[in-house]
Amino acid sequence: MVRRRLHCAHCGLTRELSYRYRIDSPVSGEPIPADPHFREPLWLQAPCAGNVVWAYNLAHLEALESHIRNAVAHATGASGRRELLRRTNVPDWMVTNAHEVLGALAVLRERALAT
Repeated sequence: MVRRRLHCAHCGLTRELSYRYRIDSPVSGEPIPADPHFREPLWLQAPCAGNVVWAYNLAHLEALESHIRNAVAHATGASGRRELLRRTNVPDWMVTNAHEVLGALAVLRERALAT
């Protein structure tokens, strides 16, 4: 069994985890966003439009914001946004709820910059 060690430089938390450790939502039992290496919940995640919007880090968050802002600014109508975002592999629910997603990403940005 492969073991991983997680150490947070900010709070001092140290954990050793097995490679098979899996994070399931306590509500639905479905997997929730987790760090692929340590299998810990992502810090940058928030509920949005019945789903969860998440980012690995500030650079990932900025890329998501950029894709969605460009789609909203340059595409005409919902079908245009869908076509533009489809090419970037953004989930459909993010396309149809672009303004809500941008709001959730703004909250995540504040969280990332506050740490």
